[in-house]
Amino acid sequence: MNFKKIIKYSAYVLLAVIIILPLIGVAHGQVNTLVSPLKGVNSVSDLIFTFMKIISYLAVIFGVIMLMWVGLQLVLAQGKPEEIKKRSNELLWVVVGIGVILGARIIVTTVINTLQATGTVNQSIINSANKAIQTQ
Repeated sequence: MNFKKIIKYSAYVLLAVIIILPLIGVAHGQVNTLVSPLKGVNSVSDLIFTFMKIISYLAVIFGVIMLMWVGLQLVLAQGKPEEIKKRSNELLWVVVGIGVILGARIIVTTVINTLQATGTVNQSIINSANKAIQTQ
């Protein structure tokens, strides 16, 4: 499997994890509490949100590293038209990937704020979700 396919499939898996985990956490709410050895994790939804934050931060770091790598490869193409075209296309997809990762977090925040404004979800669930997405 070539590098492009690995990046493509990794992006699909990461996108699925970033989108689905917060929805599971919000749907789950504060019903089951855990005795957690992790600081600040008191329920399954807190654990899911903590995991989502870690994955999203790691994905952004990976995206920035890939951005630097593709930029270096673009410079090292030394004016070869086919290499420049290939590296420019890779650069585009790295930027799109970073945008998707950051966009997923914005979408989760927007959904939580919309549910809170309409009163659709219990306030304790909204408070738990807001606590989970705050940067520490």
